Amino acid sequence: MLSVLVEEHGTSTWEQQELWSAFAIATTALTVVPSIKGSVKLDDRGAWRVAAAGLAGLGGYWLLLVLPRIAANTSFLATVALVAAGAATWSAPGRPPLDER
Repeated sequence: MLSVLVEEHGTSTWEQQELWSAFAIATTALTVVPSIKGSVKLDDRGAWRVAAAGLAGLGGYWLLLVLPRIAANTSFLATVALVAAGAATWSAPGRPPLDER
């Protein structure tokens, strides 16, 4: 998650909120698990669940910390990261089928 490292007004999110920044990076990394599922010995469905959990964590980070500062330039980068993680998770193999009612 590049947005935590980019400086704006002389400081970065990493410098201001190290723990939340580490959380955002970790949850973003979880969304990559379907791409490396063979290395972590997970089946498609298990890897997708890990990615979905990462996406949920990243969404929570965005809601709690990015949305209140949405006018900042770094908020745009965080929003792009959330959308990209959502698209990657949605298109990953192992996603349960949607209910057709």
